[in-house]
Amino acid sequence: MIGTILDEVHLSGNPKNTLWGVQTVEVGAGNGASIDFTIPEAGTFLLVDHDELAHLPEGFVIRFEAVE
Repeated sequence: MIGTILDEVHLSGNPKNTLWGVQTVEVGAGNGASIDFTIPEAGTFLLVDHDELAHLPEGFVIRFEAVE
């Protein structure tokens, strides 16, 4: 989510590979991660792929709604 601090990131989904309090995380091709973050309030939020930022003007962004 743009502008948030990620509470926990489990690289490859493994709790032994945990990062805390980071703003970005690299998930390589063929890999994965479990990412936890707190949504402060209801609203529309955006997720982006930093490798594809050049495509933001074309609408390459994931929007999601958080409700109470």
